[in-house]
Amino acid sequence: MWKKGFVLAIIVELSAGQWIECDGINSIQGGKCNGAEQPCEPGSGCINGGKTTDIEACEGLCEKAPGCVAVEWHDDTVRGWANVCILQNQSAWVPKEQAGHHTACIQSQSFPECKCNGPPPPPPPPSGSVGTCIVARTAYAKAQQALNGRGNQSVFASLDRWLGLSKCNVSLENHVVHARVPKAHVDGKTGAVTSPTFFVSPNGDDSAAGTESHPFQTLHRAQAAVRALSSGDRPGTTVNIMAGTYSLGNPASDGSLVFTSDDSGIAGSPVTWQAYPVGAKVVVSGGRQLECAWTKTTLNGVSVQKCAVPVGLTADTLFIGGVRQVRARYPNGNPLVPKDGYSTGCKTASTWPITSKKYPMNWQVLSPNGTVISTGSVPGAVNGSVTVHDILEPRGVVTTPQAYHSTRFNETFNKPYWDTTSPNAIHVPPDWVGRHWSNPNGAIVKMMHPAGWGSWAFLTESFDGDILNFSKGGFQEARGNTGCGAAYIENLIEELDAPSEWFLDSAAGALYFIPTEDAAASLSTDTVEIGVLPRVLQLRGSVDNPVQHISFVGFNVSRSSPTYLESYEVPSGGDWSIHRGGAVFLDGVESIVLEQLGFDQCDGNALFLSNYARNNTVRDCDFYRTGDTAIAAIGSGNMMNGSTPTHPAFNMIVGNHIDFVGYYTKQVSCYCKAITYANTISNNVCHNGPRAGVNFNDGFMGGDLLEENVIWAMVLETGDHGTFNSWDRREWFYRCPENPATYCFMPKTHTNRGNMFIGPAGWNMDHDDGSSEYHDDQNIVYLGGYKYRDGINRNMTGNLMIESGPVFQVFGFNRDYFDNNYLLGHDPVCGPPDIGGLSGNTYITVNGTHQPHDPRFLNPSQKCDPGKTVAWSVEEIEALARSLVGLP
Repeated sequence: MWKKGFVLAIIVELSAGQWIECDGINSIQGGKCNGAEQPCEPGSGCINGGKTTDIEACEGLCEKAPGCVAVEWHDDTVRGWANVCILQNQSAWVPKEQAGHHTACIQSQSFPECKCNGPPPPPPPPSGSVGTCIVARTAYAKAQQALNGRGNQSVFASLDRWLGLSKCNVSLENHVVHARVPKAHVDGKTGAVTSPTFFVSPNGDDSAAGTESHPFQTLHRAQAAVRALSSGDRPGTTVNIMAGTYSLGNPASDGSLVFTSDDSGIAGSPVTWQAYPVGAKVVVSGGRQLECAWTKTTLNGVSVQKCAVPVGLTADTLFIGGVRQVRARYPNGNPLVPKDGYSTGCKTASTWPITSKKYPMNWQVLSPNGTVISTGSVPGAVNGSVTVHDILEPRGVVTTPQAYHSTRFNETFNKPYWDTTSPNAIHVPPDWVGRHWSNPNGAIVKMMHPAGWGSWAFLTESFDGDILNFSKGGFQEARGNTGCGAAYIENLIEELDAPSEWFLDSAAGALYFIPTEDAAASLSTDTVEIGVLPRVLQLRGSVDNPVQHISFVGFNVSRSSPTYLESYEVPSGGDWSIHRGGAVFLDGVESIVLEQLGFDQCDGNALFLSNYARNNTVRDCDFYRTGDTAIAAIGSGNMMNGSTPTHPAFNMIVGNHIDFVGYYTKQVSCYCKAITYANTISNNVCHNGPRAGVNFNDGFMGGDLLEENVIWAMVLETGDHGTFNSWDRREWFYRCPENPATYCFMPKTHTNRGNMFIGPAGWNMDHDDGSSEYHDDQNIVYLGGYKYRDGINRNMTGNLMIESGPVFQVFGFNRDYFDNNYLLGHDPVCGPPDIGGLSGNTYITVNGTHQPHDPRFLNPSQKCDPGKTVAWSVEEIEALARSLVGLP
C-alpha cells in the first residue's frame, strides 16, 4: 500500500555512477515488506532492507543483494517508515504515477521497463462523452444560477477547457440562466433614507463639505466625518465612493483604512460604504502609483523600457494598466499556467528545523461518570480535567504521538504544529550552474514541496555557483521535507529577458520592463502601480467591543502586497500553514456585509475572517487571480482547549465567484477554514487552483454547511489531495452551543449537500486523517475517488457518482456508511467487512449498454453491495443531476 509521505527512488545500474532521475513514479503497488529476508507478498519480489541513513546507502544494499535492481527509500516525514529501505527485483516493478514521488533509474537491455514516465499527465482532453456532457451542462447551469448570470463568459470558457462544454450542445447564445433568488440582507436599510450621506471622489478636496458637488478626496477623510457624528446620528450613514482609484499606498495617504467600533452602525441601520452611482468603477488599492516617463534602453542584449523611480524604492509586485506583471525569473514561465517554468534536479545541501514546543500531557477529558475519554495538552495550565456531556463511552487513551484513537486520528495533540524541516541551502538544479548573478542576495526561490503537498518560498542570501543559501523561508506549509523540489528563482536583473517581465533596481532608482507587443502600444498612458499594503481594509474589534453593522458594497479591492515571506502559523492539526492576514481583514466583528465587491489580483489572501467573527455575510463577490487563498476563516485555540469564543461562527459565504487562486503559493484554496463553527458556504463557484477548492483543516466544533457549490479544475499543481479536502487530527473540548455552561467534545455534523465536485483532482472528495462527523448527501462527484480514511461517522447517501466511487484506507469503518447512492460507469461497490453500511446503491447503465453487477466483480473477502441496475436515458440521468443541485 502506498503510504503518504513516501519519497521514492528507483535505482537500476547500467554502468557505474550513471543514474537517470525521474519524478512522480511509485514502483510498488500494494506491497508490504515484513522482514529483512521475506518477500512482501507472493510473487512481489520485494524485501525490507531495514533503515539506512540515505538513499545512497540503500543503493549500496541493493548492489549486494542478488537480483536487486531497484530500491525504495522513505524520508523522515513517513514517521513509522522513516529511513526504511526497500529492495526490489525486476518482477516487482509496477510503476504508477504519484505526484511528489521521486525516482532514479537506468534502462538496461534486460530491464527496458525501467524508465521515466515524466510528470503526471494533464487532464484528459474534452471528449464530449455521455457522463462528461451531463456534468458539463449541469455545472454550467448551476454556476450561472449561483452567480445570477454573472461571469458568464469566463465560466463558459473555463468549463470548455476542462470538460469540453462546447462539444455538449451548449453555447453562450443558447443557454437560459435560472437565476438564484438572492437571500435577504442580513443587515440592511428600510424605509426612506434620512441619515447623513457623504461623498468621496479622487478629484475632491478634503477641506470640502463632503457633498456630491463638493466631495472629499480621501476615504480617511470620509471616515473622520462619519466618526464625528454623534452615536445617535451615525447609524444609517452612507459614504458614496465615486468612480476612480484610491491608492492607499501612496506616500500622501494614511495607509490601510482601519475600522473600529467607533465606525459601527446598529441593527437595521448599518453604516454603508458603497460605489456611487451603482456600477461606478471604484478601486480601493493597496498600491502606490508611480509617475513613469518610459525610455527605451538595452539590457542583457534585449530592448527594455526604463522608468526613473526614487532611490531605495522596493517592491515585490508590479501592475501596469491594472495587470499584474512577472518579476524577472529563471526559468521563464507564466504563473497562470500550472507547472510552467520550473527546474528540477536540485539537491538539499543542509536543512533547518521548523520545530514546535511539545507541551506536557496535562489535561484529561472525562465523561459524566468520571471515565477518562481523552488526554491532551492545555498550555499554561496545571494538571486538570474537564467533564463533557456529549460522549459517554470510554475510549482507548494514548500518551504518545502518531496513535489512532477509536474516534479521531490525533497526530499533534500536544504540539501546536508539526515538527518539520525544510532546506536552508541547496545545490542548485543543473541548468542553474554557471549562471552569473551579480547580486543574488534578495532573490526569491519558489519551490514545490517534494511530495506535492504545497510549496515553499525562500529569501536567498548568497550563491557560490553551486550552493544557494537561504536566510528565510520554508514555512509556507506545515509538513516540511528534507528534499528539494522543482523550483524557479526570481528578482535577478540578469534574468530580465522575456515579455511581461520587470525588475526594480532599488539602488540605482530604475524600474525596467519588457512589454508585450499589445502592452507597448498603451504603455505611455497606462497606470504604473506597485503593491505596498498587505491589508487594504481592516476591521478590528474584540469579543467585548466588536465592530458591527457596516456594509461595503460594489467596489473593487486590489493591489495588496504579497505576504509569502511574512509570519505564518499552523492553526490546527491539518497540513496547512497560513499567514493571518488578507487584503480585507476582519477580526472582532459582528454583522458585517461584504456585497458585490471585486477582489482583483490581491497578492496575499484576499479575505480573512479571524478569531471572533460572527454573523457576517460575504455575498456575490468576485475573486480574481488571488496570490494565495481567496477566503480564509481561521480561529484560535489553546491546543485542545477550544472553549474561548475566538472562532468564526454563523457566517454566510454565498454566491461568490473565485477564478484562480495560488499565483504565488500552492497550499491555498478558494475557501479554507480552521477552528470555526456553523458557517454556511453556499452557491459559490470555484475553479483554477493548485490545491483543494475547499479545505477543512480540522473538525473543531463542526456544524458547517457546504451546499450547492460548483468546483472544478483544482489540484492542478500538487497531489494527494481533493477538490474537497478535510482533516481532523486534533481533539478539542469546547462550550456546548446549546448550553454554554457545559462542555462538549465531538464536533457537530458537517453537511456537504448538493455540491458538484468535478475532477480529475486526486481523490476528488478527500476525507483525510481523522475526518469525522460528515453527512455527504446529494452531491455530484465526477472522476476521482471519494476517500474514507480513519475517522468516524461519515455517511454518504443519495449522491450521483460518475466514473467515481469510494476508497477505504487504514482501518476502522464500523461507523461509516455508503448507502443509496447512484453510480454511473462503476462496478459493484465493495468495502471492508466492518463497514457500518453498504447497501441500496443503484448502478446506472445508459440505455442498457453496461451491466455493472456481474457477480464476477464481487470480492468475497470484502463486503459488497450488488445493489440494483437500472437502464436510464441520458435525459433521465441529467434530470437526476439537476435535481440534486437545486436546478429546475
